[in-house]
Amino acid sequence: SFAVAYGSGMAAIHAALAACEITAGSVVLASQDLYGATFDLLNKIFGTYGVVTKTADFNNLEELRAKTAELKPRVLLAETISNPLLKVCDIEEVAAIAHAHGAKLIVDNTFASPYLGRPLTLGADFSVHSATKYLSGHADATGGIVIAKDAFDKPMLDGIKKLVGGVLSVWEAHHILRGVKTLALRMDKQTENAAKLAEALSKNAAVGKVFYPGIDDPDLTAKILSGNCGGALVSIRLAND
Repeated sequence: SFAVAYGSGMAAIHAALAACEITAGSVVLASQDLYGATFDLLNKIFGTYGVVTKTADFNNLEELRAKTAELKPRVLLAETISNPLLKVCDIEEVAAIAHAHGAKLIVDNTFASPYLGRPLTLGADFSVHSATKYLSGHADATGGIVIAKDAFDKPMLDGIKKLVGGVLSVWEAHHILRGVKTLALRMDKQTENAAKLAEALSKNAAVGKVFYPGIDDPDLTAKILSGNCGGALVSIRLAND
């Protein structure tokens, strides 16, 4: 595998999609639980060039298998841990579905970080990170990373970066590399704190539901995420919503 750095996480998502050579009439089958800006990129940018985006519940593998067979997408797009409902994607199964129908699988691994999740080892074709988040870790740099299998064209990914302008600056690269040095230490403590917070919130009468990987499907979480944990993010629905 190899990695290419970009000026932002959205530039990295754009590059991974473009590297799959989607053209007018191509279908992208996206998880219904995705970062809002990713949907905007698909619909407002790629959509103007004739790329069609459809959605599916990637946690319902039978539905996903049926939709993939029906739509014959060029790309399946998912997140290791979804934003904002924190659903864990069974990357291994989703990759098998994608490849059985000639599609590529792009996984946004930002919420897991490479410390907790390795999509390529589970069959994904691209793993994408907004380095602005965990990799940087200090809220002072913006960047994105695409990790691809060797079967893909590195000059193409480099060319997309240069031609579209999503070039990572030297100073941003410095900040992100500094953050990577403490990634393990930060993730260990943050995931420990998140698990305690999720447990406490689940006992709070004002909270209707706690969304945290491992609560609803601990076996899937253990399969996809390393370290016997559910990540560092927690979200909730209030009881009166």
